[in-house]
Amino acid sequence: MPRRPEELTPAWLTACLRQAGALRGGSVTGCAAEQIGVGRGFAGRIFRLRLRYDHPEPGAPAALIGKFAAEHAPTRAMMTEFGGYAREVRFYRELAGSRTSRPPPPSTSARG
Repeated sequence: MPRRPEELTPAWLTACLRQAGALRGGSVTGCAAEQIGVGRGFAGRIFRLRLRYDHPEPGAPAALIGKFAAEHAPTRAMMTEFGGYAREVRFYRELAGSRTSRPPPPSTSARG
């Protein structure tokens, strides 16, 4: 399992997309990662992953969102100790695809 965007490989991305049914015959040949949402959360880093393929395939995503643990070691340790990362992974695996469950909307700060 890649722990940072630079560890993502075309072979790993291809395998994940095939397992998810989003890619049938093509292969990922490259990935450009751009960090987004800087300063929005403390527990992790979010990247837009722009994918390149060996040939066009209908339905294959042009981009994905990748979430990675925080670089700050004490934050990673706290999230691991309290099960924060495991709960988030479980949410996406078990609930996010259901019609009755949706991720909460982004929080907004009150301005006075």
